[in-house]
Amino acid sequence: MLLGRNVGDVLPTAEAEQVCEVITAALASRSPVVCDYSLPVGGETVWFNATVTRLDDRSVVWIARDITAQHHAVNALRESEARYRDLFDNNPAPMWVYDSESLRILSVNNAAVEHYGYSREEFLCKTLLDMRPAEDVPAFMERRNAGEYDGGHRGTYRHLRRDGSVIHVEVYVNSTSALPSSAGNARLVLITDVTERLRVEEQLRQSQKIEAVGLLAGGVAHDFNNILTAI
Repeated sequence: MLLGRNVGDVLPTAEAEQVCEVITAALASRSPVVCDYSLPVGGETVWFNATVTRLDDRSVVWIARDITAQHHAVNALRESEARYRDLFDNNPAPMWVYDSESLRILSVNNAAVEHYGYSREEFLCKTLLDMRPAEDVPAFMERRNAGEYDGGHRGTYRHLRRDGSVIHVEVYVNSTSALPSSAGNARLVLITDVTERLRVEEQLRQSQKIEAVGLLAGGVAHDFNNILTAI
Protein backbone atom coordinates (compact mmCIF):
# COMPACT_ATOMS: atom_id res chain seq x y z
CA MET A 1 0.00 0.00 0.00
CA LEU A 2 1.26 3.47 -0.93
CA LEU A 3 -1.46 5.62 0.64
CA GLY A 4 -0.16 7.67 3.53
CA ARG A 5 3.46 6.81 2.91
CA ASN A 6 6.24 9.32 2.20
CA VAL A 7 8.17 9.41 -1.07
CA GLY A 8 11.32 8.50 0.82
CA ASP A 9 9.67 5.30 2.08
CA VAL A 10 9.09 3.85 -1.41
CA LEU A 11 11.95 5.25 -3.50
CA PRO A 12 15.74 5.10 -3.21
CA THR A 13 17.30 8.20 -1.69
CA ALA A 14 18.56 9.80 -4.93
CA GLU A 15 15.27 9.24 -6.78
CA ALA A 16 13.26 10.42 -3.78
CA GLU A 17 15.21 13.67 -3.69
CA GLN A 18 14.59 14.22 -7.40
CA VAL A 19 10.85 13.59 -7.00
CA CYS A 20 10.68 15.99 -4.05
CA GLU A 21 12.41 18.69 -6.10
CA VAL A 22 9.86 18.26 -8.91
CA ILE A 23 6.94 18.36 -6.46
CA THR A 24 8.33 21.54 -4.89
CA ALA A 25 8.67 23.13 -8.33
CA ALA A 26 5.11 22.10 -9.25
CA LEU A 27 3.67 23.54 -6.03
CA ALA A 28 5.41 26.84 -6.79
CA SER A 29 4.24 26.93 -10.41
CA ARG A 30 0.86 27.52 -11.99
CA SER A 31 1.93 25.49 -15.04
CA PRO A 32 2.50 21.73 -15.17
CA VAL A 33 6.09 20.61 -14.62
CA VAL A 34 7.41 17.95 -17.01
CA CYS A 35 10.39 15.76 -16.17
CA ASP A 36 12.11 12.48 -17.06
CA TYR A 37 13.37 10.18 -14.34
CA SER A 38 14.44 6.57 -13.85
CA LEU A 39 13.69 3.94 -11.22
CA PRO A 40 15.19 0.53 -10.53
CA VAL A 41 12.46 -2.05 -11.21
CA GLY A 42 13.13 -5.78 -10.97
CA GLY A 43 16.85 -5.33 -11.36
CA GLU A 44 16.51 -3.10 -14.43
CA THR A 45 16.35 0.66 -14.92
CA VAL A 46 12.97 1.88 -16.13
CA TRP A 47 12.58 5.41 -17.50
CA PHE A 48 9.46 7.52 -17.06
CA ASN A 49 8.18 10.83 -18.35
CA ALA A 50 6.00 12.63 -15.82
CA THR A 51 3.66 15.61 -15.93
CA VAL A 52 3.16 17.06 -12.46
CA THR A 53 0.26 19.50 -11.93
CA ARG A 54 -0.50 21.53 -8.80
CA LEU A 55 -3.91 20.91 -7.20
CA ASP A 56 -3.59 23.17 -4.17
CA ASP A 57 -0.95 24.43 -1.77
CA ARG A 58 -0.22 20.93 -0.46
CA SER A 59 -0.93 18.45 -3.25
CA VAL A 60 -0.12 17.65 -6.86
CA VAL A 61 -1.24 15.17 -9.52
CA TRP A 62 1.65 13.05 -10.84
CA ILE A 63 0.96 11.38 -14.20
CA ALA A 64 3.80 9.18 -15.50
CA ARG A 65 4.28 7.02 -18.56
CA ASP A 66 6.94 4.42 -19.31
CA ILE A 67 9.41 5.73 -21.93
CA THR A 68 12.09 3.07 -21.51
CA ALA A 69 11.87 1.93 -25.13
CA GLN A 70 12.09 5.49 -26.45
CA HIS A 71 14.99 6.24 -24.10
CA HIS A 72 16.98 3.24 -25.37
CA ALA A 73 16.17 4.17 -28.98
CA VAL A 74 17.44 7.73 -28.50
CA ASN A 75 20.64 6.48 -26.87
CA ALA A 76 21.19 3.98 -29.68
CA LEU A 77 20.69 6.77 -32.25
CA ARG A 78 23.18 9.01 -30.46
CA GLU A 79 25.77 6.23 -30.35
CA SER A 80 25.21 5.52 -34.04
CA GLU A 81 25.61 9.20 -34.92
CA ALA A 82 28.80 9.37 -32.85
CA ARG A 83 30.25 6.38 -34.71
CA TYR A 84 29.36 7.91 -38.07
CA ARG A 85 30.85 11.24 -37.05
CA ASP A 86 34.08 9.61 -35.93
CA LEU A 87 34.28 7.60 -39.17
CA PHE A 88 33.60 10.74 -41.21
CA ASP A 89 36.01 13.07 -39.41
CA ASN A 90 38.92 10.61 -39.27
CA ASN A 91 38.57 9.03 -42.71
CA PRO A 92 41.90 9.47 -44.58
CA ALA A 93 40.05 10.32 -47.81
CA PRO A 94 38.58 13.82 -48.28
CA MET A 95 34.82 13.79 -47.70
CA TRP A 96 32.08 16.37 -47.49
CA VAL A 97 28.31 16.61 -47.19
CA TYR A 98 26.33 19.03 -49.32
CA ASP A 99 22.70 20.03 -49.85
CA SER A 100 21.58 18.79 -53.27
CA GLU A 101 19.09 21.66 -53.62
CA SER A 102 21.28 24.67 -52.84
CA LEU A 103 24.60 22.86 -53.53
CA ARG A 104 25.88 24.41 -50.29
CA ILE A 105 28.59 22.46 -48.46
CA LEU A 106 27.27 21.46 -45.03
CA SER A 107 30.16 19.58 -43.49
CA VAL A 108 33.74 18.53 -44.32
CA ASN A 109 36.15 16.12 -42.70
CA ASN A 110 39.72 16.76 -41.58
CA ALA A 111 41.23 15.21 -44.73
CA ALA A 112 39.29 17.62 -46.97
CA VAL A 113 40.51 20.62 -44.95
CA GLU A 114 44.10 19.41 -45.20
CA HIS A 115 43.98 18.44 -48.89
CA TYR A 116 42.19 21.49 -50.27
CA GLY A 117 43.77 24.07 -47.96
CA TYR A 118 40.50 25.79 -47.01
CA SER A 119 39.59 26.14 -43.35
CA ARG A 120 36.42 24.45 -42.16
CA GLU A 121 34.73 27.85 -41.92
CA GLU A 122 35.73 28.73 -45.50
CA PHE A 123 34.36 25.40 -46.74
CA LEU A 124 30.99 26.04 -45.10
CA CYS A 125 30.67 29.33 -47.03
CA LYS A 126 31.08 27.59 -50.38
CA THR A 127 28.90 25.69 -52.84
CA LEU A 128 29.91 22.95 -55.26
CA LEU A 129 30.15 25.60 -57.99
CA ASP A 130 32.82 27.46 -56.02
CA MET A 131 34.95 24.31 -55.97
CA ARG A 132 35.18 24.18 -59.79
CA PRO A 133 37.03 26.28 -62.36
CA ALA A 134 34.62 28.82 -63.85
CA GLU A 135 34.80 27.23 -67.30
CA ASP A 136 33.58 23.89 -65.90
CA VAL A 137 30.46 25.31 -64.25
CA PRO A 138 28.15 25.48 -67.33
CA ALA A 139 28.69 21.79 -68.16
CA PHE A 140 28.13 20.83 -64.53
CA MET A 141 24.87 22.80 -64.34
CA GLU A 142 23.67 21.37 -67.65
CA ARG A 143 24.16 17.81 -66.38
CA ARG A 144 22.56 18.70 -63.03
CA ASN A 145 19.50 20.22 -64.71
CA ALA A 146 19.21 17.07 -66.82
CA GLY A 147 18.87 15.07 -63.61
CA GLU A 148 22.19 13.22 -63.85
CA TYR A 149 23.04 14.01 -60.23
CA ASP A 150 19.66 13.20 -58.69
CA GLY A 151 20.86 9.89 -57.22
CA GLY A 152 24.19 8.35 -56.37
CA HIS A 153 26.83 8.61 -59.07
CA ARG A 154 30.54 8.51 -59.83
CA GLY A 155 32.52 10.90 -61.99
CA THR A 156 35.84 12.64 -62.63
CA TYR A 157 35.98 16.42 -62.24
CA ARG A 158 38.36 19.32 -61.80
CA HIS A 159 38.43 21.04 -58.40
CA LEU A 160 40.10 24.18 -57.14
CA ARG A 161 42.37 24.24 -54.12
CA ARG A 162 42.77 27.32 -51.96
CA ASP A 163 46.11 28.21 -53.60
CA GLY A 164 44.37 28.34 -57.00
CA SER A 165 45.81 25.08 -58.32
CA VAL A 166 43.52 22.73 -60.23
CA ILE A 167 43.35 19.06 -59.28
CA HIS A 168 41.57 16.15 -60.94
CA VAL A 169 39.38 14.13 -58.63
CA GLU A 170 37.18 11.09 -58.81
CA VAL A 171 34.08 11.49 -56.66
CA TYR A 172 31.51 9.03 -55.42
CA VAL A 173 28.22 10.59 -54.31
CA ASN A 174 25.69 8.50 -52.38
CA SER A 175 21.96 8.98 -52.74
CA THR A 176 21.22 9.67 -49.07
CA SER A 177 23.00 11.39 -46.24
CA ALA A 178 25.16 9.31 -43.92
CA LEU A 179 25.39 12.09 -41.37
CA PRO A 180 22.82 14.01 -39.34
CA SER A 181 21.83 17.17 -41.19
CA SER A 182 19.15 19.80 -41.01
CA ALA A 183 18.91 19.60 -44.80
CA GLY A 184 16.56 16.97 -46.09
CA ASN A 185 18.49 16.47 -49.35
CA ALA A 186 22.02 15.95 -48.05
CA ARG A 187 24.54 13.96 -50.08
CA LEU A 188 27.79 12.43 -48.88
CA VAL A 189 30.78 12.81 -51.23
CA LEU A 190 33.93 10.65 -51.15
CA ILE A 191 36.84 12.20 -53.06
CA THR A 192 39.99 10.64 -54.53
CA ASP A 193 42.70 12.88 -56.00
CA VAL A 194 43.79 11.32 -59.29
CA THR A 195 45.94 14.23 -60.56
CA GLU A 196 49.22 12.35 -60.32
CA ARG A 197 47.75 9.18 -61.80
CA LEU A 198 46.40 11.08 -64.81
CA ARG A 199 49.76 12.83 -65.24
CA VAL A 200 51.61 9.52 -65.30
CA GLU A 201 49.07 8.04 -67.72
CA GLU A 202 49.49 11.04 -70.03
CA GLN A 203 53.29 10.65 -69.90
CA LEU A 204 52.89 6.98 -70.76
CA ARG A 205 50.65 7.83 -73.72
CA GLN A 206 53.17 10.38 -74.99
CA SER A 207 55.98 7.87 -74.59
CA GLN A 208 53.98 5.27 -76.51
CA LYS A 209 53.32 7.82 -79.26
CA ILE A 210 57.02 8.63 -79.52
CA GLU A 211 57.87 4.95 -79.57
CA ALA A 212 55.29 4.34 -82.33
CA VAL A 213 56.67 7.25 -84.38
CA GLY A 214 60.18 5.86 -83.88
CA LEU A 215 59.12 2.42 -85.05
CA LEU A 216 57.35 3.92 -88.05
CA ALA A 217 60.38 6.05 -88.94
CA GLY A 218 62.64 3.03 -88.57
CA GLY A 219 60.42 0.99 -90.85
CA VAL A 220 60.32 3.73 -93.47
CA ALA A 221 64.10 4.12 -93.32
CA HIS A 222 64.55 0.37 -93.68
CA ASP A 223 62.26 0.23 -96.71
CA PHE A 224 63.92 3.28 -98.25
CA ASN A 225 67.33 1.68 -97.70
CA ASN A 226 66.14 -1.47 -99.48
CA ILE A 227 65.01 0.66 -102.42
CA LEU A 228 68.39 2.39 -102.57
CA THR A 229 70.17 -0.94 -102.41
CA ALA A 230 68.11 -2.22 -105.30
CA ILE A 231 68.89 0.88 -107.33
